[in-house]
Amino acid sequence: MARNEFTKKSIGTLTLGEKLQKIRGEKRISIADVSKNTQIQAKYLEYLENGNYDDLPADVYVKGFLKSYANYLGVEERPLLKLYEREKNIIKNLNHKEIKEDAMTPLKFSSWMITPKLIFICLIILLISAGFFYLYNEANIFISTPRLIILEPKDGAETDDASIKLSGLTEKDAGLWINGQATIVGSDGKFEENLNLHEGTNTVNVKASNRFGKETSKTISIKSNYKVAENPDENQNSQDTNNISEENKIKMEIYVNPNPIWLSVEADGNLVYSGILSPNSTQTFEAKKDFKVSSGKGNNTFVKINGKDKEVLNDSDGVVKDIIFNAE
Repeated sequence: MARNEFTKKSIGTLTLGEKLQKIRGEKRISIADVSKNTQIQAKYLEYLENGNYDDLPADVYVKGFLKSYANYLGVEERPLLKLYEREKNIIKNLNHKEIKEDAMTPLKFSSWMITPKLIFICLIILLISAGFFYLYNEANIFISTPRLIILEPKDGAETDDASIKLSGLTEKDAGLWINGQATIVGSDGKFEENLNLHEGTNTVNVKASNRFGKETSKTISIKSNYKVAENPDENQNSQDTNNISEENKIKMEIYVNPNPIWLSVEADGNLVYSGILSPNSTQTFEAKKDFKVSSGKGNNTFVKINGKDKEVLNDSDGVVKDIIFNAE
């Protein structure tokens, strides 16, 4: 619908939005038609007609909208602009008044006061809550096994050294055993121990137990590539060493029954075995002078020296250390 089809006319005393709607309605023009011919977004036209000035862009754009709208409808633009300014000022004054009234609203103080009785009730509630928390914590310890984390070394680790540091975390009040040997646990639950290794695969068993007898056990294997350095004097006299008869050597066979047990074996002062021995396994060692044997359970560990009848390592059902065997 072309703009030059309309004749300009004066506007009565209505709000800006009402006047725009009335003129547009008389000319039977839709918001879409106005938007299309004035290039003003339909939502801004609706904001103008509904008086939603807070949703409109800056005044410079709004005044441009009103000029284009007035020209398209064929009405004077000046009265519309003045009416817009007046309504904007009215809204601004009303908002300022509301803010001022809110600022003058007196503060309201709660009638709720802290009294000795209230403090006493709060203390009772606090004590009861602490009691429930303690009982819950004790019950949780009773029904659950202790935490046990081996930080290092990892299972299957390899080293070129004859010893390795084992460290980890458990409950601060738990008992801890590494290969049957009791180990100290710090106040923060951390533990650390240096382990001697023999050449080849070493099996390490770590067990944690809480005060209710609940246990957690982990076993890892460590491979040591350490080789005892040859003594130059021994190399020089290797010919003599090779001539030593088998009769002068000590041969020991060792096995356990009925459960796996941690063992440590030294031959002539050198560590030759440290790990968990299974019931179906037998370890054989040779020495020139003597053996020194430690076991996690003495009365379940059995030895044979130079093929003689087996004998129990020790009558103790606990840990035994440094039991010596020699040719005599």
